[in-house]
Amino acid sequence: MSILELARTGFSNIDLPEPLKEKALGELKLWLEDPRFKGYRASIEGMVKRGQFELLVDSFYRMIAFGTGGRRGWVGVGPNRINPYTVTTSVQGHCQFLDRRTPGGPWTVVLAWDVRRFEDSRNLYDKENLPILNGLTSLDLAQMAAEVYAANGVKVVMLDPAEESFVSTPELSFHIYRLGAQGGLNVSASHNPPDDNGAKFYNAAGGQEVPPYDEELVTIASSVLEARTMPFDKALSQGLVTYLTQTQR
Repeated sequence: MSILELARTGFSNIDLPEPLKEKALGELKLWLEDPRFKGYRASIEGMVKRGQFELLVDSFYRMIAFGTGGRRGWVGVGPNRINPYTVTTSVQGHCQFLDRRTPGGPWTVVLAWDVRRFEDSRNLYDKENLPILNGLTSLDLAQMAAEVYAANGVKVVMLDPAEESFVSTPELSFHIYRLGAQGGLNVSASHNPPDDNGAKFYNAAGGQEVPPYDEELVTIASSVLEARTMPFDKALSQGLVTYLTQTQR
């Protein structure tokens, strides 16, 4: 039997509505076959072979919800987890939201991140088959976010990753306002457990969106299934990414 057929058989024993199981199977098929997700295939196959069918259904039955501030939750494999795919598509949604609010720009965002590093403390995955997520840090996700912003013509201001320093949430709000930026992003899961993470978006006032713009951001971001990207070094050389120096702080 194929991996997908094994998953279907395993899902049949789970007490859930059939539409949810079919949705999970459809997303699972996409992640097994689409080249964008090839780095996750070995991990998915391992989950199926170990019979982790309830985890698989929960990981694949939907795209992780985009709330008022953004997305946050367990780091893991699948559209209902925090990973490079769900973070970068969230950022793509934010880019489209900024364009809706200020058509044609110019746009600037400030990026911040915390100290999180994924270690699979819940012991859900085979670490030997987890190349994309094993050791994934908030900084890694912030750099991926910068690549998406740059590809969409949004200028990014962030700390130099080599400084091994961090911008707290109050500092992020301050710099957004001080620089006259149109928004910001904090890669953090706040008070959540260490293996969680998230992408939380801020507006030009340094706060999170309020009605009616919060619902507009949710609607736009929830519809994004693919993100544009630009290599980080190219974004840096073109001035689309600039560093916030210690003197500016």
